[in-house]
Amino acid sequence: AIENARLYDALDRARRDAITANETKSRFLLAMSHELRTPLNAVRGYADLLRDELEELAPGRFHEELDAIVASTERLAYSFSNILEFARASAGELDVATRECDALALVRALVDEHRALARAQGNALELHAPDVVPSLLLDADKLRFTLSGLLDNACRLTRSGRVDVQVSWRGESLFGRLRIEVVDTGPGLPERARARLFEPFMQADDSPTRTHEGCGLTLAIASRFCAAMGGALTVAPGDGRGARFVVELPCATA
Repeated sequence: AIENARLYDALDRARRDAITANETKSRFLLAMSHELRTPLNAVRGYADLLRDELEELAPGRFHEELDAIVASTERLAYSFSNILEFARASAGELDVATRECDALALVRALVDEHRALARAQGNALELHAPDVVPSLLLDADKLRFTLSGLLDNACRLTRSGRVDVQVSWRGESLFGRLRIEVVDTGPGLPERARARLFEPFMQADDSPTRTHEGCGLTLAIASRFCAAMGGALTVAPGDGRGARFVVELPCATA
């Protein structure tokens, strides 16, 4: 009995130490992301200013170089935003801001925003949706982040193929379920990758020769966002190849 009590105490201490370490990590990520974003925003602002001034004084000179600086700061800003969101989620600070949302218009806008990226990769991007989806009460920002990440991944990882976005709504007059699928014909996901895809810092392609960028937080954050809204984000193989990501959210109608 004494030995069991000692073992229980040791396990309890280890559990509390792990919780403390995780909280410390989250606070560190929040603090560092805030600290790094301030000078990053300054670099981006000065690069924009230099580009505008040089365009007047010496049109065409250093334009590509300054564009590269701005593009790099935008990628860093996106990474820092992901780190901040992940730190907030890990610290249990996710707030769901439910408000009236035209979900179908939101999806259409995101699909249109990704058409240029899809074309650049030689992909067809198609939206399949009913004519009408009622106005819903949900967190539009979290849904936008989730779908934008899924579309970005699908369009970047698929080459000379297609990406299909399928929207459906099943519900009564006051309540129902919104289902959005992002299906691609990309390289697909091995089963071992699917099992851990929503863990932090995981990549669908974690090989040293992977051609896409990212720190592997977008899907982890999106999964937590969907869970916070009472729904789920899941992944399955596509029809024959590729991947099928499914967002399902319970929603009240507005």
